[in-house]
Amino acid sequence: MLVISGALDMVVPKEMALSLASSAANGQLWTIDGIGHTGFGDKIGAPYFDRMARFWDAAFASVAAQDKLGKSHGGVAQDQPAGE
Repeated sequence: MLVISGALDMVVPKEMALSLASSAANGQLWTIDGIGHTGFGDKIGAPYFDRMARFWDAAFASVAAQDKLGKSHGGVAQDQPAGE
């Protein structure tokens, strides 16, 4: 899980963001200086989108690897489309 927090966020306290990130096995907290609660992409642009792309690439790769081992989706077999 990736939790993104603006250092100037007045809605979600830093402690809550840290607690949320810490609750996940591989949780990450990214605090962005000079930003409040929203508008990360609008305000910092490429660094935000690059980090998001790397996060999602890694997340999807992990799910694909677990699928191959039959471990994703909580260990529950997924329905296959008819004819497969």
